[in-house]
Amino acid sequence: MAIPAARGEKPRLDAPTTGAEIAKLIADLGDPAYMTRAYATRRLAAIGTTAYDQVKAASIGDDPETAMRARRILAIYDRLLFFNAEVTVSFSRSKIAWTDPVDLVVTVTNRGKHSLKVPFAIKSSERENRSADALQVADMLDIGDFIHVRNPQGKNVDLRVDEISLDPDIVAVVQQRLNGGPFAEVATGQRVTLTVHDFNRGWARYPLLEAGEYSVTFEYIPDWRDPELEEASAGRIVSAPTTVTVVDSAPAEVSRNGIEADCRLAREGDFLVAYLVNRTDHVAVVNRNFGNSLPFARGDWVFESGPVLKELSAERQLNQTWKDFRVDNLTEVAPGGSLEIARVNLKKLRKRFADVGVDLAGETGSVHFQYSNACDRLWQSRERAILTQDGAIPKVLRDPLPRRLLSTRQSSNRLHVMDLR
Repeated sequence: MAIPAARGEKPRLDAPTTGAEIAKLIADLGDPAYMTRAYATRRLAAIGTTAYDQVKAASIGDDPETAMRARRILAIYDRLLFFNAEVTVSFSRSKIAWTDPVDLVVTVTNRGKHSLKVPFAIKSSERENRSADALQVADMLDIGDFIHVRNPQGKNVDLRVDEISLDPDIVAVVQQRLNGGPFAEVATGQRVTLTVHDFNRGWARYPLLEAGEYSVTFEYIPDWRDPELEEASAGRIVSAPTTVTVVDSAPAEVSRNGIEADCRLAREGDFLVAYLVNRTDHVAVVNRNFGNSLPFARGDWVFESGPVLKELSAERQLNQTWKDFRVDNLTEVAPGGSLEIARVNLKKLRKRFADVGVDLAGETGSVHFQYSNACDRLWQSRERAILTQDGAIPKVLRDPLPRRLLSTRQSSNRLHVMDLR
């Protein structure tokens, strides 16, 4: 609670107020002394819409100086969110596995004498005709600036947003927010609730990947654009924390910092085997259609020794056309899971390198595997005209490709040629 001012001192900017003080502050807006006017302006801004009626009356009063400053304060009030609100947050479940979706419920109750503004739509008519994914992203973006998530070690968890640029419905809700909306008015005494579905598993999410208790707090401080109001944290609204317990951790292979994939190379008896590891916290789709150009992925065995670099395609037959693209070579990989993407007999690999002037038996250097794929919805969008005009092109390329199709370029670990003899 704010500390009341001592007798003769001006109240702190974030202190409680009275009607008598508001009346004096209104009068001080026209005071000849700059410091008095400046304090009155800041204090009325910090008091917020509690002083709305008096400031509104002053804005149309007879004194032009007072009216001008009152209109500026009204413009500040128009930017304020959640003023005089009581905000609570809660989870739909108290315990989850790391793969279980959980909803976050944000409840806003207007405890003030005037309506307040919230930065999200509350009318069902403004929320219908949207896909579930678009609503999930919209709700998360609306509340994400005010949510603080901490993991079991007390460290902040950052919001993660997947690639959504080619989903028209999601693009529309993102663009609406870039343009400054939506907002809604909450009448005095009214309570509104925003339920953010799939808080930890949606397209916009806070990954909850470690076993233990996570806490979430809502906090709003107005963007005052004034150093003294910012320092006083005037208008701050903060909730009590809510918690959810994750009973198991994600596999170690699941990246905690947003890495999408790794390529791993291993010798298994007489073979070299390349694996692609899904480091994301969701199922990913890997393109195992190999070829010379898009939509095919590219895989190469690479010898490297100083300035010498030799590449051999993992697939010997590279004259495919789009008609050869197969849907069953788009393979789902579980979070943290791995998929074999290439395997070669070492004897055959040594011969292939010998054909291009590299003697693995006598050279120093290393061999690694390189995988790249740029076949995704972005590529499909660029090629839309061709894909739709040629009926012979496989349906898989004309239908929307999987959204989580990995578009990536990965190089594996290096194995010394001495270990390949």
